[in-house]
This record gives sequence, structure tokens and C-alpha cells, in this order.
Amino acid sequence: MHDDRHVAITGTISGRADDDHYWLQDSTGRIRIDVDDDDDDGRYLIGKKVRITGEIDRDDGHNEISADRVYILE
Repeated sequence: MHDDRHVAITGTISGRADDDHYWLQDSTGRIRIDVDDDDDDGRYLIGKKVRITGEIDRDDGHNEISADRVYILE
């Protein structure tokens, strides 16, 4: 995936990677998601099926998605 490419992906938030990052799991694997959750601690996202829109961010050779929007589907 190319840096700064706009994407939309659906999957399940499987856990927290660190303070601002979560793991999104889908049928192809998992990817780290950068979610700005200033108003919340974000724990409510874990285990939820979501649709994420945002941009690819290549950091230290790893892909992650910098989320613009998080839509909870269930």
C-alpha cells in the first residue's frame, strides 16, 4: 500500500496496540489503526465490528491506518 492513500476497511477491533493505536482484524489479517480518542479511553471499541476510513501511514516500514472516521457496525 502506498503512503497517504485513502482507504476504507471493515473488520473487528481485536485489541489495543498502545495508547493511541488499536489492532483491526479482518479476513486477510490485522493492521494497526491510529485512532484519535482524546475524549475517551477507547476501550469501548475492543470487540466491535467497525468500518474505518482514513489514510495509509507508512511508519518505520510498517503500514498503519490513520483513522479519519470510525463507524461502529454492531
